Amino acid sequence: MPNWKKLVTSGSDASLASLVVTNAVSASAFSGSFFGNGSGLTGIGGAGIFAPTGSSYNTTNNLEITGSVTATSFVGDGSGITGITTTVSQESTVTASFSSTTSTTVNHGFNSRNILVSVYDTDNYQIIPKSVYIASNNTVDITFSENTSGTAVVAKGGHIVSGSQIEVPTVADTFTSVTSTTVTHNFNTKNVIISVYDDNDNYIIPASINLNTVNSAVITFSEATSGTVVVAKGGHIVYGSLSTANNASKLNNQVASYYLDYGNFTNTPSGLISSSASGDITGSAHIVPLINASYNLGSSGSRWDRVYVSGSIDAFKDLNFYVDGNNDMRLDQTGSLHVEGDVIAFSTTITSDQNLKYDIVPIQNPLEKIAEIRGVEFYWKKNNELSAGVIAQEVQKILPQAVKEVESVRDGSKHLTVNYDAVVGLLVQSVKELKEEVEYLKSKL
Repeated sequence: MPNWKKLVTSGSDASLASLVVTNAVSASAFSGSFFGNGSGLTGIGGAGIFAPTGSSYNTTNNLEITGSVTATSFVGDGSGITGITTTVSQESTVTASFSSTTSTTVNHGFNSRNILVSVYDTDNYQIIPKSVYIASNNTVDITFSENTSGTAVVAKGGHIVSGSQIEVPTVADTFTSVTSTTVTHNFNTKNVIISVYDDNDNYIIPASINLNTVNSAVITFSEATSGTVVVAKGGHIVYGSLSTANNASKLNNQVASYYLDYGNFTNTPSGLISSSASGDITGSAHIVPLINASYNLGSSGSRWDRVYVSGSIDAFKDLNFYVDGNNDMRLDQTGSLHVEGDVIAFSTTITSDQNLKYDIVPIQNPLEKIAEIRGVEFYWKKNNELSAGVIAQEVQKILPQAVKEVESVRDGSKHLTVNYDAVVGLLVQSVKELKEEVEYLKSKL
């Protein structure tokens, strides 16, 4: 069948129901609209629609796409994009419960050692475990000095989204053999969380943490230390144009900004977590050093003010001091200080105020009583040292109030002690009685 060489139409109403072209169609310009899905169109350049700039095409006009757009990346700040529903599916924290155990392992899956670890007992009080060891990028080993129950919380510490901007979640900085280090985090706030680890990835407590500016922190140690400092601003707090509906239950039904205010947190110890007010470290676990004989309790510049040891009215505790594994000193619930070795001082004073005493009477028959006890020399069995004094059993017979039975600090064995001030009183009264006898004899001469 023969074909037409050219087809020309004119007039305001000229139209064709359809036009089938089997070869290429070219023209200097097209106007109007194309209908259909364009699946058969090929060889279309971008010059008439987009302006080429390198490997991309830009347009200043509106571009309406009813299907999906797939790309390796989008360029721009996205401030004009609307109608986006965002779901933040990545977990900010992982919790793991443990019951009556001395160790537990938490698998968090964060693929990072820059994490924050907190431990709470069953009453939701923060406790300090015996050790926290970052065993791998995805696991943490926690040990306790005695069987403990509670919950461990591991936080990744980041992905704070504010409007269209994503901030850096954590800053980590290493230090080597120093007594102080300064970490610059540039979070522009003192509401930060700080954790310190030694170079074996064990959690350690520094001598002090000073939030000297809103963008830095100074960490000091009681001795030269090496390791890593992790500073975090918080975790997965999403607000602004992004939806937080899926996170409401994890935020305890609080708005996200609630967790940006440090004042809304409780049981946060001063020095471990930044605070404008002092706080207490409370818990049911022991506070023990990570390495034996390597850490100090306080320092020459940072001293403890007071040590309190207490309990219920019928369950007071003794305060024991151990040196090289031996219990060498004890301050008991009555205020008595028991020491295994010598107490050495330039001078000592004994309370003897008359206003503190009643029923004051002279010692009766002091010469007869003093005659019943001996002044002796002897060797101590524990160290073979030569000494002198009296025998407690002899004093107990004539002046029982001067003798007391006590327990050894180390092994609990019982022995007698002598109040030598009472013996001095006996000697004083004996001398006075001898003086009276001498004066009487002189008067008979």
